[in-house]
Amino acid sequence: MKLLTGILTLLFSIIASSTTLGQSEDYITVNRISDRVAVFTEKSSINNNVIAIQTQKGIVVIDAMCSPITAGRVRELIVQEFNRSDFAYLINTHHDFDHAWGNQVFSDAEIVGHTSFEEALLKSTRDIDGTIESNKKHRQKHIDELENSNPDSARKKYLQEYIAFRTRFIDGLSKDFKPTPPTITFEDTLTLDLEDIRIKLFYVGPAHSVSDIFILVEEEGLLMTGDIFMDRLFYPMFALKDTLNVPNFLNVLNTLLDGKYTIKTVIPAHKEFWDRKKLILWRDYIANLWESVNKAKQQGITISEFIDSNPIKEKYLYLKELGHSDKGIQNFHKKNIKAFWKQRS
Repeated sequence: MKLLTGILTLLFSIIASSTTLGQSEDYITVNRISDRVAVFTEKSSINNNVIAIQTQKGIVVIDAMCSPITAGRVRELIVQEFNRSDFAYLINTHHDFDHAWGNQVFSDAEIVGHTSFEEALLKSTRDIDGTIESNKKHRQKHIDELENSNPDSARKKYLQEYIAFRTRFIDGLSKDFKPTPPTITFEDTLTLDLEDIRIKLFYVGPAHSVSDIFILVEEEGLLMTGDIFMDRLFYPMFALKDTLNVPNFLNVLNTLLDGKYTIKTVIPAHKEFWDRKKLILWRDYIANLWESVNKAKQQGITISEFIDSNPIKEKYLYLKELGHSDKGIQNFHKKNIKAFWKQRS
């Protein structure tokens, strides 16, 4: 097994080194947040976060980037950071491409996800050729903009990172890509015992996707929330699915935040970390909106009347400080209302 692991590590290192456009290998930053935990972030327009935790039973990785190329580079850096290569588990927060399409790089570990994961993953990867062509078109538009305009420094940096990100994605799908589903699945909750720590998994979907889970490492005070909570990358929390389970979602959040568990840091799958207070702030947004929508429906109020009389509360307008427009914030709120309105109370 050790020989196999060593061979796999060497192979993935070679794959990771083949990135095109002459890009150096500094597109992954490493943030060591404790003796046991490091976060690996891809420099791109979406800043994917991968978390690695070293335990007595091996390394646990949370999410696997968008392709074998990027996942291979992350694997190489994890081995360097912890000076070990015994991978015990890969846990996927959900099945989306930017979190699970690099899974094959960690196929020597047990891969863990929700029971809905495999079907959703295989459905999303049916037309890889089409995905490659679509991404080539998007990339070319950004190449054309970069070559034919004089963008300011911030826009130029964005374009360069976007082009490099799409190139890694395209190249990764072109090199023996294989959708790799979980080897361990669960319905509601699952606890992984790693001797020195226990990792607790909670199903919260369907929400952003059908397969969303939260991952708690209480010994480190960490909660990983996937794509649910991100105030930099901005889209409605619950507008992507026709069928939601808001009561279950709130039940999980309330369980996590009722004082039973120690949570100090929340790590979304993209961008900056949150603290416990911000998680509570947005839990309250969801809870209050859900209650208000159901009460309004029972009273015969129309959705238009509800939207007009229920603007987003002042305390959530800190989003302006993150660069979001008034119109964008109100649209975000309206789409969450519409998503909740469609549900059965």
